[in-house]
Amino acid sequence: MSTSTDPEELYELLREEGLFEESAENLRFTDAFRQARDECRERVADLDDETFREQVEGYVDGTDFDVEEIDRRTLGDAIAVWETCDSLDQATSVHVALSLERTETADGDPNLPAGFVALSGEEIAPFTQSQPASVLYFWRKDCEPCAAVREDLSALRHDGAIPESVGLGAVYGPDNVELLREEYEVGAAPTVLFFSGSTVESRFVGNPGIDALRQEIALLVEDIET
Repeated sequence: MSTSTDPEELYELLREEGLFEESAENLRFTDAFRQARDECRERVADLDDETFREQVEGYVDGTDFDVEEIDRRTLGDAIAVWETCDSLDQATSVHVALSLERTETADGDPNLPAGFVALSGEEIAPFTQSQPASVLYFWRKDCEPCAAVREDLSALRHDGAIPESVGLGAVYGPDNVELLREEYEVGAAPTVLFFSGSTVESRFVGNPGIDALRQEIALLVEDIET
C-alpha cells in the first residue's frame, strides 16, 4: 500500500478500485462502496472511546491531522475507503474521507462557489501541497463583494474555464484571522489566492471582476502545463 497525493492519479485509482463509477456524465459512488461505508459507520459507532481513539491514531499517523479532528463518521468513511481500495494506505484513506465529506457539505452550502470545498486555515497547507495548482477564495458573511466574486468563480467553473486539475478551496476568514494574516497575508474579504503547489503566485483583494479572474486562472494553468 502507498500514499497517493497526485489528484488525477488518486481519482483514477479510486475509480479503478471500485469507489466511484461513471454513469453518463455523472460520477457516483458504487453500490458496493455505499454498503461498505454504511457498515463501517455502524462498526465505528459501536466502538468504546478507547478503541475509537486507538483506531484514529493509526489512521492519522503520518498526516497533518490531529486525533481530535476525526469524528466517528469520518473514521468510518476512512475505513471503508481503505477496505475498498487495496492500493491505499490508511493515511491517504483519511484524506479521501475528509475530501468526500467536504464535497458533500459544499454541494449544499450557498456561500461557496460551485466546485469549491470548505477548508479551515490549518487545512490550507496540506490541501495546496497535494495539488499542482489551487485557487483559494477567502470570504465573510454580509459581504456584497464576496457574493460577486463567488458568483464569478461559479460561472467560470460552469463554463469550463477552471480545469479539473486545479484544486478549489474556500476559507471563512473570521474563523482564521491570525493564521491567515501571518501565514498568507490575508487580512480582507474577499481575497483570492492563486497557488502553484504550495507557493502563492498571485492574488486579488476585493472584487476584480470576472475577466480578471479568468485571465489569472488561464495564466496559472499555463504555468503548470509548461
